[in-house]
Amino acid sequence: MKQFVCRLMAFLLIAFCVAPIHAQEIARKKVAVYVTESDVDDAVKKIVQNKIISTLTHSPKYQILERNAEFLKAIHADRDFNHSGEVRDNDIAAIGKGLGAKFILVIDVSEVFDDLYIAARMVNAETGVVQDSAEELLSDPTSAKLVAAAEKIAKGVVGNTTSSSSTGTVSSTDGNIETFTVNGVTFDMVKVNDTFSIGKTEVTQRLWRAVMGNNPSKFLGENSPVEMVSWYDCQEFCDKLSQLTGRIFRLPTEAEWLYAARGGEKSRGYEYSGSNDLYRVAWYTENSGQMTHPVGQKMPNELGIFDMSGNVWEWCSDLYDSSNRVFRGCGWDGDASYCRFAFRNYFAPGNRAGSLGFRLAL
Repeated sequence: MKQFVCRLMAFLLIAFCVAPIHAQEIARKKVAVYVTESDVDDAVKKIVQNKIISTLTHSPKYQILERNAEFLKAIHADRDFNHSGEVRDNDIAAIGKGLGAKFILVIDVSEVFDDLYIAARMVNAETGVVQDSAEELLSDPTSAKLVAAAEKIAKGVVGNTTSSSSTGTVSSTDGNIETFTVNGVTFDMVKVNDTFSIGKTEVTQRLWRAVMGNNPSKFLGENSPVEMVSWYDCQEFCDKLSQLTGRIFRLPTEAEWLYAARGGEKSRGYEYSGSNDLYRVAWYTENSGQMTHPVGQKMPNELGIFDMSGNVWEWCSDLYDSSNRVFRGCGWDGDASYCRFAFRNYFAPGNRAGSLGFRLAL
């Protein structure tokens, strides 16, 4: 009897030890990895790719898709078919899903002026929505800095893919970037000068939902800019966000918006925000597919701010005349002439449109 009890206890001990491991293995989600095309040296891209994949491999939540080569072949075929040199996240997700992936990790290593831009985003293969993203800008990309940046990006993307349901706010500062977390959703503010900061990206649908509890957008996507919001809606959002954070958020003035879009003191005098090549910095009528896109996918401007040309028009606080408010920046529905800094637009403050959103100022 004593031997039976001992054997039973040993069996139960093994069962309890093994079961969590087995459950953990079952829970690991398959991830396909795609590195976007760029002119950056392959050796540099390899360092970044290997470090990010290594971190992903050691995560208890994910495993690399066994047929990654097949996935890449399909991606390249799709890119060649579209004759665009780019593949949209929705296309990547559809191809990855067909091969059994739950998530697609898209890695981007490209040159931004004299710096090296490294970014990664985790795309949900079911929805095509970017769940998490992280990026770094390196001015002196030594091997050690490449590894450190890649590790930081990987931990950010891999560690945050399970969304948080926590409430409250947290803020932290890193250089000229101040990061806020509101009800589990993070967003960055870029310090332009000593007088104001501006949103690194347009306000996303995820952030809007975290603050307002709804999503009015026509083109759904958690990491896409919120649209179909009036000037009055934006004021209400800013008021609620200010209450949550204890900071005074607002719409930028037109002068602030223009100064930040031009690159502030770092401006290189480009025709559009961040480049003379509009295709590299903006979603507009020639490449948007007549819809919005997740923020931060194009090149940033000199201050590291994204989408100030294209994607959605952005409300400003200023009056245009006695009955209308200014908006700037062009949207997915505008041509190149509307993306120029000289172009101003206006709307009644109660009006809404599927190509009109906003960016925060602080």
